[in-house]
Amino acid sequence: MASKELSLLGDINVKLECSICNGRLEDPKSLSCHHSFCLKCLEKWVQTNHGKLTCPICRKEYPIPVGGLEKLAPNTILNNLLETIKQHEKKDEAKGTTLLCASHDQPLKMYCTKCKVPICVECTAMEHTAGDGKHELINIVTAFNTFKETSEDMKKAANESIRKTENVLKVVTKNAKELEESKEASLTDIDNQVQEMVQVIQKKGDEMRKKVEANYMEEKEGNDILLLLYI
Repeated sequence: MASKELSLLGDINVKLECSICNGRLEDPKSLSCHHSFCLKCLEKWVQTNHGKLTCPICRKEYPIPVGGLEKLAPNTILNNLLETIKQHEKKDEAKGTTLLCASHDQPLKMYCTKCKVPICVECTAMEHTAGDGKHELINIVTAFNTFKETSEDMKKAANESIRKTENVLKVVTKNAKELEESKEASLTDIDNQVQEMVQVIQKKGDEMRKKVEANYMEEKEGNDILLLLYI
């Protein structure tokens, strides 16, 4: 039993690590992609990222809430687990790695899905009675596995969304490039046609000028002959 509790505690501690500082989460804030980080780490991250809020893991960009990063939604489950671990660490280290209830000093073996807090068996008979309809109890290991599965599902959904977005972006970029190339080709065709029309008009103008000159010379010669006959 002790080895199982130790393994569970180790798994929970891994989930409670900040991916920026690699330490235990402090004042965790969650982004819409369901990744959580220390508030201070996230603030430093934004400062080094030119004031932009992007997820350090999946790189998705988010607007900074009015009032600053501290207005980001807290992760209730993580906060409760962190508080429980902090309370446990204040207990005598001789009690090992078993998480204890802050109210009854008993091992945390259950989880109330309504209140979103881990509880001990004594809590189930007092503060969290399932029969009153206000509480719903499950084994804490089941709760952790459910949270882990949900996190994995959210991660897969986020990755799938990113993949689809990247595919759409590729199509849009390709279409934009083809549209630009089509525009340039059309403009080139127009320029070529204009040049051809100008050349045709110039040639036609030259022919008309030559005819005018020829007619002029013919008429002039006729007038000159008539003038000589009357002199």
